[in-house]
Amino acid sequence: MADKEREETTEETTEETVGKGGINKLLMAAILIVGLGIGGGGAFFFLSKSDTNHEGDVEEVEIEAVVEEEEVELTEFKFVLFEGMAVPIHDSRGKYVGNYKITIKVLTKSDNNNVRVKNVRFELRQAFISRIAKGGFLMPNSTNLDYEKTANVLKEIAKDITGDTFVEGVTIEDAMRVNN
Repeated sequence: MADKEREETTEETTEETVGKGGINKLLMAAILIVGLGIGGGGAFFFLSKSDTNHEGDVEEVEIEAVVEEEEVELTEFKFVLFEGMAVPIHDSRGKYVGNYKITIKVLTKSDNNNVRVKNVRFELRQAFISRIAKGGFLMPNSTNLDYEKTANVLKEIAKDITGDTFVEGVTIEDAMRVNN
């Protein structure tokens, strides 16, 4: 008799457990399906909206940009290096700031132009040092050299001395303040 009661109790608890577990599993599956449906619908909505409004415009611009990049030729410039020029630097008011050691590259297109720059190397060096020493090349409220402004002025000086067709550009490679 005790065995029968145990079997009946075991069957009832097994049915309750299976019944509750089955309902939980069905409920989770339903929530998962609804969540995937909402997420997929939202993704489809946003992707289809961006395809119709903006995607065509972006592709056209990217294709034009690629075409423009292909047309540009990369030229390798030759250069003449003016290394380790010691220059006294003055601010825009004429106040002495300190000595700087500057390295400059004068860019040319061909070897012939490079030879022309090398022939007037000492004249260029003296012109660069004297113009930088006059001042006006420091960044505002700083003791750092404004590379772009300096390079533009030195490019014009180099073109005046060598001729307009020989010099393509001037770059400031390094400008370091030297202790006095």
